[in-house]
Amino acid sequence: MKAQIGKIKIYINGIRFKIKEDSVNKEKSVYLIIGVNVEKKEILCFWIAESE
Repeated sequence: MKAQIGKIKIYINGIRFKIKEDSVNKEKSVYLIIGVNVEKKEILCFWIAESE
C-alpha cells in the first residue's frame, strides 16, 4: 500500500522575548519549525535558546 503525500511547506522562524529570571532581565529566543499542507499545519519542533 502506498500513501501519497501532497505538497508540504516547511517554515522556520525565531521569536525573541524578554523574561525576568532570578531577578535579572534576560532575552531568549524560541525557534519553531512548522509544517503546512492543504489539510493542516503542525509544529514539528521547537526549542528555547539564550539569544538569537
